[in-house]
Amino acid sequence: WPAIESHRGSPAPTSRRCLPTVKTYSDLPAALGGCDREEALFKKQQTLFTALPAEQVAAPLIGHFSKPDFVEHYRRGLHFNEPVGNLAQRCTVAVSPDYYFYSTSSSGSPGSTPATSGTQPYRIHVDFANQAFGGAWRQSHGFAQEEVAFLENTGLGAVAQHAAQLQGSARPADILLDARGRFGAAFATRTDGSPSPIVVQGCTRVAKFNHYAARAIQLSADDALNALTPVPAETTNWLAIAAPDLRHQATNAPPRASQFDDLFSVAHAGFSMSRAVAKGKTLELHTGKFGCGVFRNDVTLSTAAQLLAAKLAGVDQVYFHDYGTDPAYAARFNAVKDTVEACIANSLNTTPRDSVRTLVSNVFQAVEAIRDVSAL
Repeated sequence: WPAIESHRGSPAPTSRRCLPTVKTYSDLPAALGGCDREEALFKKQQTLFTALPAEQVAAPLIGHFSKPDFVEHYRRGLHFNEPVGNLAQRCTVAVSPDYYFYSTSSSGSPGSTPATSGTQPYRIHVDFANQAFGGAWRQSHGFAQEEVAFLENTGLGAVAQHAAQLQGSARPADILLDARGRFGAAFATRTDGSPSPIVVQGCTRVAKFNHYAARAIQLSADDALNALTPVPAETTNWLAIAAPDLRHQATNAPPRASQFDDLFSVAHAGFSMSRAVAKGKTLELHTGKFGCGVFRNDVTLSTAAQLLAAKLAGVDQVYFHDYGTDPAYAARFNAVKDTVEACIANSLNTTPRDSVRTLVSNVFQAVEAIRDVSAL
């Protein structure tokens, strides 16, 4: 686990930076625990990766892990006490019907071109993570968004694999592990209910996996291999954050303000870390219906919480993906966007400035008032 250094960002020291030596796996069969289909899929990923010319894989693979004092800042709710800042006016918002790299329009659509140095933005995609980083990436029944990202992007698994190597051995004290992970030791994206985001930069997307969830789980080994198809290689960066898990809640239970607070806090922590990692570059963030699959969060509230967090954390451009092509759907998205931006404008006009706590509460109440008629 070489070349470890710390760096600082607002509102507290955010992360410890660790550089795995390679983007490939030290022991693929051991990493995947004997899952033959997954072993075959990741071997194909590695074959595609190792065939690339050196200049396409030159970006170093770096994992940024939340430091305990950063996690404690959010656990104590100190981010709610800050005044609403002028950064909220900087962020621009766009919506896309396509999911991340799956553009149906043109090669120049958002997120379809590699992020490079110079004038290019720092482009990052949200990994809708399990609280144990990687979720079920090593298992035969895991093909949700996070697991598919691991399969398409070389590097995510190489970082996640270090958790098992660090468990029970000497490691930096502020690297947070979820030793109770269902699938073995993993880096924690939530620690005792508080967000502990992870940023992985310098991955290489080499493939597209053409199935998802239950349909993917039912594939034979041969069909799964055929579904993993090569794409032009590009460098990708990922933000792993875990939404509230509401599976224990009654299906028709109305959202609570505390759930909105949690969604906002998770997004704000992750977006703030991304802002620090971007090191002054224009930050372009790509997200979607975060936490709205198996974790059962409300799409309208998730959208509002992420939008508010992006604006307060200083994201320059945020794209919401997979939000449909129906004009009525776009109108509902715009209703949520307009509501959030109106609440921000009102907060910026108060003297003294509203606190983040007051603004979050105002946004929740305003979005709840339109949620039934503007459900996304």
